[in-house]
Amino acid sequence: MSDLESQLNDHEKVLYDSHKEMNSIVVSKLVSSGFKIGDEVEAEYYFISDVLESISELHHHLKEKYEYITKASKNSEGTFILQGLRPNLTLTEDFANRWCLNMIVIGGDFGCDFGGWGVRH
Repeated sequence: MSDLESQLNDHEKVLYDSHKEMNSIVVSKLVSSGFKIGDEVEAEYYFISDVLESISELHHHLKEKYEYITKASKNSEGTFILQGLRPNLTLTEDFANRWCLNMIVIGGDFGCDFGGWGVRH
């Protein structure tokens, strides 16, 4: 267990386990559609929260700390969403798991849930 994993609360542990399962599926599907393990891809991702201020603060944090492109919006159910692009994600299950873990922790620091990721192709 990594240091970051040991910091997760129960809700974040459930999220992380779910993302690890999905990462395996996403990476396999991308490889079967022509990507190669180790390729650098541009990942689309999103966070969700019921609190606009949480999404806004996370939005500013990601823009300041990372080279991520982000956009905040509100969906039809009244939930706030932060969508973004992450360049240069190395397409391996291990890298995707470590990146998702980091995103879960960052989101949790701002009261937001990391919703997932995918690749445009």
